[in-house]
Amino acid sequence: MTNLMCVCLAGIVRVWQYFVFFDEMNSPYSPGPILPTVLFGISVLDLIYDNDFIPARFRFMPKFFKWIYEFGVSVVLLQIGLQIWESAELIIYTTIKYMLCSALSVSVVEKYEYYWLGCFTLPLSYLILALIGHATNHFYLLWAPCTITRTTATLLVNPTLKYLLRNKKRNVRLPSFAAILQRRMMQAATERRNRRAT
Repeated sequence: MTNLMCVCLAGIVRVWQYFVFFDEMNSPYSPGPILPTVLFGISVLDLIYDNDFIPARFRFMPKFFKWIYEFGVSVVLLQIGLQIWESAELIIYTTIKYMLCSALSVSVVEKYEYYWLGCFTLPLSYLILALIGHATNHFYLLWAPCTITRTTATLLVNPTLKYLLRNKKRNVRLPSFAAILQRRMMQAATERRNRRAT
């Protein structure tokens, strides 16, 4: 697995790059919401975190150089993944705009294009995040603090009865449990016989 600190730093560098170098007028990006891009970026970071990118010959390098290598690979892979997402988002945008312009007036389409694009890209990015999260099995990191672990203990009658009867001979005082278990086993056997007979 890639170092989590390197993956988080790659995400921070990407966010910094977006806010510093983003030019709205000359942007090739679609005019949709930013949330689908963020969700897709998180899924790419999750995929990067799940894989190990250090070649075998670099295994014995000092940790600092490994971190630099992992950070560089994480930044490059995140950039490639987000370029693929932005081109897919642009294709979705042009397809939606073409289809809606043929059905509705251009002014209505341009007025609500942000919402139309969000209706298609947001579920798609959630689906990609869910599939990658399921593939990497990292959802437990999100759900672990929210869930309560309940353990159920099952009692196997035959081994327990053998254990109790064996320890009965060693002067361990558990005869009431052995009698209860023997009665329960006889009741279960009787119930099974009655079911077979009917």
